[in-house]
Amino acid sequence: MLHQSELLPLLNSILTRACALIGTPHGQIGLVLPDESAITQRVGQGIYAGYNGTRFEKGEGAIGRIWESGETLAIQDYQDWGNALPEFIKQGIKAFLGVPLKLGDKVIGVLGVSYVEVSRAFTIEQTHFMERFADLASLVIQNTQLYEQLQNELNGRKAIESALRANEERFRKVFEASPVAICITTLEEGRLIEANDAFWKISGFDPHAAIGRTARELNMVESGEKRREFVERLQREGLVYLPEDIFLTPQAEQRIAQAFYQIIEIKGQTCILTMLYDVTKQRQDQLALEAAEARTRALLVAIPDMIIEVSRSGVITDLIPSSAIGVLMPSNQFLGKNLSELLPEKVVSQAMFAIERALETDQLHAFEYGLTGQGDAQFFEARVAAISEAAALIMVREISQRKWIESEREKLITELEEKNAELERFTYAVSHDLKSPLITIRGFLGFVEQAALRGDTSRLKGDIQRITDAVGRMQSLLNELLELSRVGRLMNPYERVPFDEIAREAVNLVQGRLMNTQVEVCIQENLPTVYGDRPRLVEVVQNLVDNAAKFLGDQPKPCIEIGQAGEEEGKPVLFVRDNGIGIKPEYHDRIFGLFDKLNGDTEGTGIGLSLVKRIVEVHHGRIWVESAEGQGSTFFFTMPAEPET
Repeated sequence: MLHQSELLPLLNSILTRACALIGTPHGQIGLVLPDESAITQRVGQGIYAGYNGTRFEKGEGAIGRIWESGETLAIQDYQDWGNALPEFIKQGIKAFLGVPLKLGDKVIGVLGVSYVEVSRAFTIEQTHFMERFADLASLVIQNTQLYEQLQNELNGRKAIESALRANEERFRKVFEASPVAICITTLEEGRLIEANDAFWKISGFDPHAAIGRTARELNMVESGEKRREFVERLQREGLVYLPEDIFLTPQAEQRIAQAFYQIIEIKGQTCILTMLYDVTKQRQDQLALEAAEARTRALLVAIPDMIIEVSRSGVITDLIPSSAIGVLMPSNQFLGKNLSELLPEKVVSQAMFAIERALETDQLHAFEYGLTGQGDAQFFEARVAAISEAAALIMVREISQRKWIESEREKLITELEEKNAELERFTYAVSHDLKSPLITIRGFLGFVEQAALRGDTSRLKGDIQRITDAVGRMQSLLNELLELSRVGRLMNPYERVPFDEIAREAVNLVQGRLMNTQVEVCIQENLPTVYGDRPRLVEVVQNLVDNAAKFLGDQPKPCIEIGQAGEEEGKPVLFVRDNGIGIKPEYHDRIFGLFDKLNGDTEGTGIGLSLVKRIVEVHHGRIWVESAEGQGSTFFFTMPAEPET
């Protein structure tokens, strides 16, 4: 039997230290009964405080499973673990880490700690640390058990001597074979009286020269005052643990160890049992890993991409935000959420397909998507790469500017193609329409010469008049071409002007033709204000009204109406409507072409509607006609009401 008054304080001390190191108030220590019929919880803290004395069979629950297997057990989701005990599920355990307390291959107990927070999980480093901690704790517990057994056997000399020899032998074997560096020093002077091979290796001391010398003589402590303070603490606490004890060997090599110090009695003398676990290499590796992680994270932060780590099912497990992409909430609030909770269904479908393909093929997959928020639409490019069999990285970059540039480039290409086509039509039309007057001039010059030689003044005057008419036609054609070329290059200052003023000014300019044809012009009231080059806008209405007056036909009551017909994309839609001869639908687009005249016998050069179309487009509007033969025509056009941003 173990002596309760000696063992329980030690177990509580070990458990308290383990919980503090892992960062949880919930822990338990169970010890295997001497007959190995069960393992019993001896001490518990937090949610385990009420389970002291509870027995577990082999394989029962977490500590029963560890006792049976002799292996460390880390459960990150206890609620779904198949061997979970109902009473501990009710206690709200979310994660459990248990390590066996072993001497050699024999399990003497189990040390377990738990988290009840959903967001916490045990890391590999914590698991390794707990295993090392359990190795040291096992020795301490075994030493205490051995010591208590010795105390209990003092009642009989033979029993004491026999047990002492057995215990000393067991202790010696454990002492010498242990990978943990162990040494024993006197409490008062700190004189080294015993150490194992592991201690000589980590300390760098020569055992023949070091045995019998004090800690000050061996430079193992900085000063006598420092040692006195440490001894006082050890006497108060009984057990002192230093997670990172740094010291120099005689060869000036720095060593880092996890150290346990405990007061023990040996042959009536109070001593200090020191156990050192060399973690120099692990600490160096950890520092190197932290430095590498810091460099990697700094590199990732510098990248303009948002980097998201997701599982195969689309759950976000990590996120590195981007300064170039705004988010609606802190990055840590994304963790644990599924993509379906954050993105539209169409985008989620694209993402899940890319994730699945990346995981199956181990190749990079990319897709683009757009999002419409409170402002303009944003466009993003997502590249998906597998990082394991069940997880992938999504690198998201905003490409709104690139999309805008591509769109603008396509617009410019389309506009350039239209301009080239217009230039080709212009060149053909100019060469064709200018050729006709020149042929006329050339032909009648020959007739003039013949009439002059004959002295036929009457014929001479007629031929000269025809030449004059051809020159006048060519002059008119060139003037209108020059006017068309100026649109968009030579502009007057833009201003806000009521459209009814533009309409009245344009009607006044063609008043002569309107009076000759007795046309009634109606201008709607409350027409909107437009923004643009006023003289050019007057020119638009003037050409449309003049063109309408030309093609009224035999209408007994000719009428032209100027007004507004709603809005289009925030711009007022204005119109000039007549009740004239109308236009066949197949000619609706052709009439805006350069020199395109549907009736060659009418006056004019055929440039008027081309000029109107050019002026409207320079003002970022559009123009179109709605008409049917014999039913009049309505020319619609849009104009900006305000300056464009």
